[in-house]
Amino acid sequence: MARTVFGVPLYQSAAHLPEALETLLGQREDDLALVLVDDASGDDTARVASCYVELDPRATLVRNPERLGLVGSWRRALELARQLHPEAEFFAWGSDHDAWSPRWLQRLAAELDAHPEAVLAYPQSVRIGERGETLREQPPWRFDTAGMVDPGQRLAHFGRDAVAGDMVYGLFRIDALERLGFPGALAPDRLLLARMCLAGQFRQVPEVLWHRRYVANVSSRRQRAAFFPRGAPIWSRLPWPLAHFALLTREMALRGSERPRIGRLAGLGLAARYLWSSTARQVRKYALAPVGLGSRVLRAGLARAGEQPR
Repeated sequence: MARTVFGVPLYQSAAHLPEALETLLGQREDDLALVLVDDASGDDTARVASCYVELDPRATLVRNPERLGLVGSWRRALELARQLHPEAEFFAWGSDHDAWSPRWLQRLAAELDAHPEAVLAYPQSVRIGERGETLREQPPWRFDTAGMVDPGQRLAHFGRDAVAGDMVYGLFRIDALERLGFPGALAPDRLLLARMCLAGQFRQVPEVLWHRRYVANVSSRRQRAAFFPRGAPIWSRLPWPLAHFALLTREMALRGSERPRIGRLAGLGLAARYLWSSTARQVRKYALAPVGLGSRVLRAGLARAGEQPR
């Protein structure tokens, strides 16, 4: 019986995969399972993963017959986790190149157990490079919505200040996550977490329990190539705040997916509030860009998504 399932999409990651799997399987809480989804890698990723599956019965490996891309593999990891471990309470996406503290699961599960109003818990993190070196000598980022009862307040706070790329690797209540799935859009982590804001609170454990390895810069172009291996749809050219607004409006205002807790009109208002806070975030981000980048970056503004390393 696994209380927690890690869904780990794999792609061309043989070099760092041993460290990632050893730190996940080395958690102090051992009532866990790993579902590894190899996205038709062309290197030794599947062979390395198979070695760990043979050594540890908690791990399962599934290979996609053809490449699905990042969004498809993240969705499949969640779906397989639910199918193989229907008893699980918690779910986390794992990466194929990062490193976890052995206390990661213990601390985050305790945080969710202590706060039933929370749907997501995550730790502080530090960014490391190819060889494990620390990339930023500064205090870890801080963000949570603990104590915020109003969904609109949580959503606006998230839109302005959240670090979605770190938070999406936290520990989720699987029931809340399964209802939403993983969206097919640019910056899908932000869109997913925006909707999770409406379901409950986010709590950050003030300890560094995760080392996030940055091996490349992320741009809109790179995201489209990773998410849509058969070709990016036209709508993926939209600025992500606008695309997210459209999707949130469709779900909450047109489909009424949050009723009766949130009505259609209120849903439209929340979508607009998210658009405003996300746009303000992007404007602030590019306004604070280094002067040497010049007005070209400022003009790019919302036309570019997520230029931070990932």
